[in-house]
Amino acid sequence: MKLILRDYLASLNERPELKNLLEDLLPYMGYRIERPDFRGVVQHGVDIIATKSCSNGQRELFLFVLKQGDITNSNFDTKPQDLRPTLNNIIDVPYKDVTKKDFKKISRKTVVVVQNGFLHSNLQDRLNGIVRQFKRKKYDFDRWELPKLTDNVADYLLTDRVFDKKIQSDLRLTLSFLEDQDYDLRHFKRIFDKSLAELIRNNSKGFERFIYQVRLILLVLSAHSEKNNLSLKHLENACEYTLLKTYHWLHRQRKSKEKKWIDLFVKLWHLYCEIEIKITRKIKRLVEVEEGLAFSGSQESVEYPLRAFDLIGRLGYQILFWSQFYRQDTNPEVKSILQELYITLRNTVRNLSAIDLRT
Repeated sequence: MKLILRDYLASLNERPELKNLLEDLLPYMGYRIERPDFRGVVQHGVDIIATKSCSNGQRELFLFVLKQGDITNSNFDTKPQDLRPTLNNIIDVPYKDVTKKDFKKISRKTVVVVQNGFLHSNLQDRLNGIVRQFKRKKYDFDRWELPKLTDNVADYLLTDRVFDKKIQSDLRLTLSFLEDQDYDLRHFKRIFDKSLAELIRNNSKGFERFIYQVRLILLVLSAHSEKNNLSLKHLENACEYTLLKTYHWLHRQRKSKEKKWIDLFVKLWHLYCEIEIKITRKIKRLVEVEEGLAFSGSQESVEYPLRAFDLIGRLGYQILFWSQFYRQDTNPEVKSILQELYITLRNTVRNLSAIDLRT
């Protein structure tokens, strides 16, 4: 299981993915994630700020710096966002959040570099020099390379049940059958159903951790599918199965209107929408040309319109979700996604004769 987990963590190639994972993990390790009280606070290269109570009862401030992949000569100090300039920035501008007045009372501060890769050995002496500068500024310093990150996720985010041999076997079987177009996801469903049954036996205790575990398994499936250039249809079906089963359980437990539980459910829903975007990006190049979704075969007179209108429905749902759920979000990425969806919808209507809006 740790090998599967390690491969997944190493595959994270976008900064938000790594940050989201850390924000899920840290509370289970006893950290409290601190957020500025207003937008626009300069963090000087710090990705996550957290506090933690020490054994002597005092609070400690932790400044997490996230870096993707291996750190080599090419990304150690070449660009402003590389590791050395980021750490120098923290040294030059000691971290102070003016929105958190009680931070001034915290005397012990630790900088933690988290990466889903390794530091090349020839850079160790140069990093040691930076660490000595932190010591002079009365900062502690820690690093979580890929092995330590894997251990922390395994030890704190997952439970012993996830390491049960039967569940490990089912997860391996799920991964191996993803390339089979007719696969019915029986092994994934068995993992989910057994975990949900255990949750019910425990009177809902551990629901939050259950959601994080299910998300993590779905993300492992996603990484495996993309790495091996597999269809994302099975991943989509697995996510839909998870959403329907989870909501059914929430409804039966009469928790479907409580904010705490809905916020957790929305985490799964966001993952589903991200998967839908990935599927759309695979399809969109087909609808950029005339009849790009048409294939040869005796059943095409029926199947071609079904494919076309399924895509219309998929695009309409995504536009509705992104435009409504994020209507107050100023993030340019949301605007870019919506623009991409609108263009794909326009091309679908223009280039597929199966969609004749005149009739």
